[in-house]
Amino acid sequence: MAIKAAEDLIQKKQVDPTSIDMLIVATITPDMPVAATAAYVASEIGATNAFAYDLQAACSGFLYAMSTASAILNQDVTKK
Repeated sequence: MAIKAAEDLIQKKQVDPTSIDMLIVATITPDMPVAATAAYVASEIGATNAFAYDLQAACSGFLYAMSTASAILNQDVTKK
């Protein structure tokens, strides 16, 4: 389901999958115990440059994933 959702979004927004920097999958039931589902999704959609990981936080996983993504997107990477 995650792969299909990502493929649909990539097509709708006309995004080059190699330009995706990060992929977070919020799940409490990963597809496999080893190798993050996010890494599998990234590979399947062609996001070969993406940092990918599963965020397992039960029912609040979506909120934690959104908070994490927001924090990363709002970092000031120009500071040294």
